[in-house]
Amino acid sequence: MPLTYAQIRTFNAVVREGSFTAAARELGVSQPAVTAQIKAIEETYDVQLFERSSKKLVSTELARALFATTERVDDVERDAEEILTTLHGLERGELRVIANTSSAMVEILARFARLYPGVRITVRNAEDAGVIQAIDERKADVGVMTNAPRGERFVTVPFRRHRLTALVPRDHRFAVRDEIRLADLVNEPMVYRMADSGSHRAFSDALLGHRLSIDPVLVVETREAMLTAVSAGIGIGIMFEGTTVSVDSIVHVPIAEIPNPVIEDVFCLRLHSRRRSIAAFLSIARELADIDPVGRVEERSPV
Repeated sequence: MPLTYAQIRTFNAVVREGSFTAAARELGVSQPAVTAQIKAIEETYDVQLFERSSKKLVSTELARALFATTERVDDVERDAEEILTTLHGLERGELRVIANTSSAMVEILARFARLYPGVRITVRNAEDAGVIQAIDERKADVGVMTNAPRGERFVTVPFRRHRLTALVPRDHRFAVRDEIRLADLVNEPMVYRMADSGSHRAFSDALLGHRLSIDPVLVVETREAMLTAVSAGIGIGIMFEGTTVSVDSIVHVPIAEIPNPVIEDVFCLRLHSRRRSIAAFLSIARELADIDPVGRVEERSPV
C-alpha cells in the first residue's frame, strides 16, 4: 500500500511536535489515530521511525531523512490554502510564533490580532537555539529573539534594542544607583540563567574581558524563575531590559562596562516570507520597530 497524504501529514506532525499527544492535538484527532498511522507506515515498509521511551520520543536517522522531504507537503498545504482564500483577504489561516522574549512579541501579537482576528495564532517560548531550530525545521513560522540569524536564508527585521541590566530587589542598596560596575557584583550572591541564554553569554563575555569571575548561588532555566528568585531576595539577576514584563519589586540597573545594547529581531525563512500571514506579521514589526533596517535607533512615539 503506497504512503498516503494522511500518513505523511501525521508523520510530519509527530516529528515537529516530538510526541504523539502533541501531534494529535495539532491535527485535531485522537492519539490512538496518530499511533495507528505511524504504526501502519512502520509495518508497511518494515522500518522504525521513532525510538520510544518513557520520557521522550526521538526521531531515528531514517525519520529525519524522510522529514527533510515530506516537510515540503506542509508548505504546499499552507500555500494552497492562501491561494484559495486570496479573494477573502487575510480572514483565516494560522500563524505559529516562537520567541525567546515576551514583551516585544506581545506588542506585535496584539496589533496582529486586532487587524486579523480570523487568523489562529499559536505561541511558544524557547531559548535561542530552540527558536532557530524551530524555524529551520518548519515547526514555527516566525521567530522573535535577540541577535537572530542573518543571511540569504532569512528575512530579519530589527525590532528593539535592549541593554543588559542587573536585576536588583527594590530594597537593595544598588537599586538607587544609575549604574553598577562589574566589580560591584563579584561579592554579591548572583542568580544566573542557563548557559545557552543570550543574557548569560553576554554577561560571561564581559566578566571574561575584565578578568573577573563569579560563582552563582543559583542557576535557573527561565526568565520567570529568575524574576521569582530575585524577588525572593536570593540574589541579583542578569537580564536584558525590556525582554520581559516589569515587576514592581525589581529594579533594572544598567551595567557600566556593557553599554552597547543587543538587537531583538523578528525573522523567518525567506522561502516563506511572502505568505500573507507571515508578511503581515513582519510588516507590523517594521511599523512598531524603534530600529531601522540598517540598525540605527529611531525615535518612536508611543503606540
